[in-house]
Amino acid sequence: MKKLNSFLWYGSYGNTVYMSYNISDNKFLIVKMILMIYLMFCFVLNQYNYFGQGYFLQFVYLTIWGFYTTFTYFLLSLIYGFYVYLKKKNDQQFEPSFNFLPKLINILFEIAFSIELTITVLFWALVFPTKSLGAWQLFNTSNFHGGMLIALWIDNMFNCIQFRKSHLLPFVVYAISYSCVNFTYVLTANKEIYPGLNWVTLYSYIELLLGAVSTMIHYFIGFYLFKKVKKQYLSQRVEKKCLVTSSEDNDNECTLQNNLTKKTPFLESKNKESIDSQNYV
Repeated sequence: MKKLNSFLWYGSYGNTVYMSYNISDNKFLIVKMILMIYLMFCFVLNQYNYFGQGYFLQFVYLTIWGFYTTFTYFLLSLIYGFYVYLKKKNDQQFEPSFNFLPKLINILFEIAFSIELTITVLFWALVFPTKSLGAWQLFNTSNFHGGMLIALWIDNMFNCIQFRKSHLLPFVVYAISYSCVNFTYVLTANKEIYPGLNWVTLYSYIELLLGAVSTMIHYFIGFYLFKKVKKQYLSQRVEKKCLVTSSEDNDNECTLQNNLTKKTPFLESKNKESIDSQNYV
């Protein structure tokens, strides 16, 4: 586990999942609350859609995988954001540790943000032309095939989530897991989930390739957005805070500023995060 942790987070900038690079953390928490209300509405809508149809049957759809990944990200990030807010309110020197939860939140966002573009494109390009939807059905399905993507982009406009090349590993595990479910269902039920994706014809693998390409494109958009834009704004924000406040500042943010400016990553030691001299990957 230590080797895996080192591989996934070597060269990271520490705990930034509760931060915003362009608004205050408190305002960012309000944004998350609004988005979480929307996600709760979609959650209730999803339970209504699959009521009486078998709960686990819904998990053959990539849409549902994407929805629950997105829902889990927003739920955990909101809980963690409130935790940090309350801790800082009671202790200005509180430094959020970079433990399992913020790391999980970081990876969940990377996966959800990347996969939702593919989900949206797959539905509107392949499934929608074969359906005849009324006004309610169109509204219903739009929330799951576009609504999630918009919610994640709104969050991405403010958050400081680090997209890292090493995180392609959990992403590949996620993709393989769904592919196995899809493959098993299609061959055993003899029913296509997405038109043309039957795991037999050449067209199936072209479809899979296009889906993988669109997912990777969206992933690297997030990657370069953090590397080229967010990192610089985050550095300026934390630097300003460290200059105008006293020694009661949050040490995590001031240390993070030095890390961003000098391009030195955070690494975990036995009891606390230590600073290494490697560049961000």
